[in-house]
Amino acid sequence: MAIKRGTTGKKNTQSVKKTTRSSNHQQPSKTVESPPNHQERLDWTDRMILETMINNFNGGPVGLESVAASTGEDAKTIEDVYEPYLLQIGFLHRTHRGRMVTELAREHLLKGVIAQQNQGVIG
Repeated sequence: MAIKRGTTGKKNTQSVKKTTRSSNHQQPSKTVESPPNHQERLDWTDRMILETMINNFNGGPVGLESVAASTGEDAKTIEDVYEPYLLQIGFLHRTHRGRMVTELAREHLLKGVIAQQNQGVIG
């Protein structure tokens, strides 16, 4: 009995998800709108990677292996699945010294924390 390729494994599922998500945003916009809400497009692993880099490494520069060890994710998965999307939306920057979290990502994560706090107070 043959096993279909790409039908099993969490890593492959994440890869398909990320590819689908990022390819949806490659279409040029025909109207000028407000900046996109990245909170809806980040999954928990994206946030974990960024928050780990900020909290443990002051936002970088930090090597891929260090990020992988700190998050518990496989380095290859970070590099192939999560990093391209974070680079594309401007939340991560790669330098010869390592990866760095951008100011845009810091502001975005801070806004998310403030919004959650406000929901808790109001709700």
